[in-house]
Amino acid sequence: DIEELEDGLLEVGKSIEEIQTTVEELEGCVHGLTIEVTYDTTPPPKPDIIEQTSTALIVVLATVACCMISAFAFVARKLSKKVSQLSNEVERQQEIVRVEIAPGFANKKKYHYFLSHKKKHSTLGNQPEAIAMGIHDFLKTQGYVGFFDTDDLVDINQGALNDAIKNSAALIIYMHDETCTSDWCVEEWRCAQRHGVECLVVADLGHCNLHDMKEAVNSLGDCKILFAHEWIDYTGSLRFSSRQKLMALLD
Repeated sequence: DIEELEDGLLEVGKSIEEIQTTVEELEGCVHGLTIEVTYDTTPPPKPDIIEQTSTALIVVLATVACCMISAFAFVARKLSKKVSQLSNEVERQQEIVRVEIAPGFANKKKYHYFLSHKKKHSTLGNQPEAIAMGIHDFLKTQGYVGFFDTDDLVDINQGALNDAIKNSAALIIYMHDETCTSDWCVEEWRCAQRHGVECLVVADLGHCNLHDMKEAVNSLGDCKILFAHEWIDYTGSLRFSSRQKLMALLD
């Protein structure tokens, strides 16, 4: 038994020696290892200050532009409303100023003018009436108060027309080559002549001959008052200047 024990101890000693040898070999391997650690010393990229500043500036400018557009739109609406109010007030004041006094021909008349016209033409149809109405409407926008039978009379009769002529500072005649054939128009001219109402002739030279129109008036014999003032030429291209000449005579 003692021999077996001694043999066992010898085996244990050998095992211990083998373990020690293995440990020494491992220690040698560990000492032989080289650990390399690499550090990246490159600094991180810096933010682009110029790009950031430009973006911020664009945002600010866009915001300011939106605010300015809103402000301008608000002011424009206010100004438009104010201009409209002032325009209406000017028209009202013009009506008040002109309604009492017809300058140039008379001191106090109800109307600045009576517009005499023949409504229909054999070839032009209702065009003469439309032109006469355009003249009347234009003068009205300029503050003049005129008598136009279509607007001012429901029942057109010679007595009412004569009263309006007597209360007018002037008689405006829209003349074409068939106007003298109208008994109504001729009577209006004679009424103006009897009551000393000035006559202003607007001659349609766009469709008619001036000489023929004057000859037709001469043939009436008793309407010389139509030649007291130079006739105003009226054509499509002269319509603005003819209106200005008419206003100059009314004033």
